[in-house]
Amino acid sequence: MTTKTVRYYESLGLISPARLANGYRDYTEHDARMVREARELNRLMIPVERTRPFLECLADGQDRVDECPSSLAGYREAIGELVSDRDTHRPPVRAGPSPVGQHSRSTGAHQ
Repeated sequence: MTTKTVRYYESLGLISPARLANGYRDYTEHDARMVREARELNRLMIPVERTRPFLECLADGQDRVDECPSSLAGYREAIGELVSDRDTHRPPVRAGPSPVGQHSRSTGAHQ
């Protein structure tokens, strides 16, 4: 993961590393887990910007993000958007003759 990505997560407030006396960021295991979870959710087509309910669920002590109602609502919303996008971009089904070489059901002969 790039520094730019980690800083982006920080700018969204998904992680909040402490600062050392020299100004360096001090990431905890909790920060690392939040980053891993956000990346995994992004692989599931959930934009990083919308991972907050999932990560808050983990921060509240749950072991899994699907144990919180807000997370489940987020999953449903993301799935609904994916289905909508799929249906919007799906090519129309054309009615027409069967492909050449396909057997007729009644005679078993080629059309």
